[in-house]
Amino acid sequence: MQNLGWLSLAAVGVVLLIAGVSKKDRQECKEVKVEVTGVNRHIFIDEKEVLKILNANGDLIGEPLENINLKVLEKRLESDNWIKNAELFFDNNQVLEVKVEEREPLARIFTTHGSSYYIDSSCSRLPLSDKVSIRVPMFTNFPSEAKRFRWRDSVLMTSIKDIATFVQADSFWNAQVAQINITPNRTFEVVPTIGNHTVLLGKGIDIEKKFQRLYSF
Repeated sequence: MQNLGWLSLAAVGVVLLIAGVSKKDRQECKEVKVEVTGVNRHIFIDEKEVLKILNANGDLIGEPLENINLKVLEKRLESDNWIKNAELFFDNNQVLEVKVEEREPLARIFTTHGSSYYIDSSCSRLPLSDKVSIRVPMFTNFPSEAKRFRWRDSVLMTSIKDIATFVQADSFWNAQVAQINITPNRTFEVVPTIGNHTVLLGKGIDIEKKFQRLYSF
């Protein structure tokens, strides 16, 4: 008899839980709040553009929660070149919270074929922006136009990332380095902002030690 009572109580609990979930699903999205992180000024993707992507198939406000697929919306946002990561969830007030991490340009690449683009810290290719040209280390004469790099080009791009990371992090070198050229034999030479000379940096290894020796010189 006691077991029957516990079973009845559990059944009631399940019914209430299902009813609660069903009621929540029938509720509508009341508001969409967007937070963009990753770059100080958020100059490449902003709240207006995020909302435009989210509402591409219709306004989310007023839409039943059960009709809103958060995973699909996250993937839609992350398909944008400038969005590194997106997380979406509803709070207890049926407000859709949108957390977007913007990609941050680390270097600008100029290829031997005349095209140009940014890369971020993961070496992902980022398009130039019509809004602004951001100041980052510039690398000229990159030998490939391919979107999927061969092994040699991938190694070269990793060296570019390492050099750009060092230059960006050091205020002195960030001000002193005008651009970095890639030579035909895939070494690097630095063009300073002052003077008409170049500095042969060699291969993209031991970057910090090489710049320390250059500073001492």
